[in-house]
Amino acid sequence: MSKEGYIFGGWSETADGTAVTLPYRMPLDGDTLYAIWNPPSQATVAFDSNGGTGTVSSIEQDTGTSLVLPDGSGLTKDGYTFGGWSEYLNGSALSSYMITGDATLYAVWGVNQYTLTFDVNGATGTIPSEITADYGSVVTLPVVGDLDRPGFTFGGWSETLDGMAVTLPYSMPLNGKTLYAVWGINQYTVTFNANGATGDTPRA
Repeated sequence: MSKEGYIFGGWSETADGTAVTLPYRMPLDGDTLYAIWNPPSQATVAFDSNGGTGTVSSIEQDTGTSLVLPDGSGLTKDGYTFGGWSEYLNGSALSSYMITGDATLYAVWGVNQYTLTFDVNGATGTIPSEITADYGSVVTLPVVGDLDRPGFTFGGWSETLDGMAVTLPYSMPLNGKTLYAVWGINQYTVTFNANGATGDTPRA
């Protein structure tokens, strides 16, 4: 049921009356109810970037009409991809939207996945497999496994070739990363045998 140029506003007991209160109870002897048709009014729909950067201009449009949802151009959020608009702060994206009054729609962001790769940094053995995970999620880093570097002890993974081991727990960084094995140099001891001589032997 529709009337071009008007918005349905409920039912009235008279042709030019106001809408009946709901729930509506059957009156004595029944009744005829008349559709109420209201002229459209302008409403403003605002857009909230929901943690992103950039802005989308608000739209003024008649109530009762379908809104063409903006495509999110100009909005960005590190580690996320724009996925549409929702009526709720953490809701699902709308497929369409009918304007009923002033409203705010919220950007929907889908988390990106990134990949960690591993550089054994001079060792021999099996290179750990790549890890792909959501941005910001905690990643379990590989243990030493069969990696070996003579004269060195494995000390974790670093974001730079000669850097310190990252702090655990480690979260997937923006755009992923290559992590480098950290090797701490071992210390050994040399002792001296005088082999039959007298006097002090050299100290190690």
